[in-house]
Amino acid sequence: MFETFNKQDDEAEEGSLLSLYDNLLIHDLNTILQNIRTSSELSDRYIDNPKLNYKLKELIETIKQQATRGFRLLSNINKLSQLESSQLDIYEIDVCDLLRKAIDYVKTPLQNNLTIKIDTPFNEYFINANELLQDVFENILVNAVIHNGNSLIEISINASEIVQGKKRYLQLAISDNGVGIEDARKKIIFDGKKLKVNNGKGLGIGLFLVKKLLGLYKGKIRVEDRVKGDYSQGSNFILLFPKSKRRKT
Repeated sequence: MFETFNKQDDEAEEGSLLSLYDNLLIHDLNTILQNIRTSSELSDRYIDNPKLNYKLKELIETIKQQATRGFRLLSNINKLSQLESSQLDIYEIDVCDLLRKAIDYVKTPLQNNLTIKIDTPFNEYFINANELLQDVFENILVNAVIHNGNSLIEISINASEIVQGKKRYLQLAISDNGVGIEDARKKIIFDGKKLKVNNGKGLGIGLFLVKKLLGLYKGKIRVEDRVKGDYSQGSNFILLFPKSKRRKT
């Protein structure tokens, strides 16, 4: 089932958003800082031992990744605040261009163990959105990388045009070979009212930002198992974007 969005949902969430941001920000930043501190302390043990230089390099990479995660967390909080406090402009924009930029952003630090395959008949496809659409793609792709324990991270993106009623939509299916999402969590990962810290694990705000932006773009999203019936084989996010009526091709 696709996630849908309406004004009542937004109004119901407004009262608890500040508390939500505070809780998630505090939890996730604590986790990031703890990981950085642990890696730094371990680095002190290896720095004077040439035989353990490979471990030192791994720890430095961990620190870099956690710093990147921290910057993204703050960026997401900032963009959610923008969505709540101002009316963002919507205009005709090329999805394919922003998708390519998002892929370049994600692949840069993880080039050696990440493959992203794209199957699309389009060189360009215009919808009514804005530059924050790139954040939709980046958040889904970054999650696919972070929540993946495989030595080779595989992401596939398939694009097609479908018709629902009398409307044409761009459909993007973004699948990965990560840890997957249990059925119970599938029901709440886009729900701002149910985002919370649970048993030491935050659900994060990336997908909440995705939901809010898709609502702004009049889009739809759902998540399913990459392999039907086995969530542990990875996830498949299906996104629908209404085609711009001004474009005939």
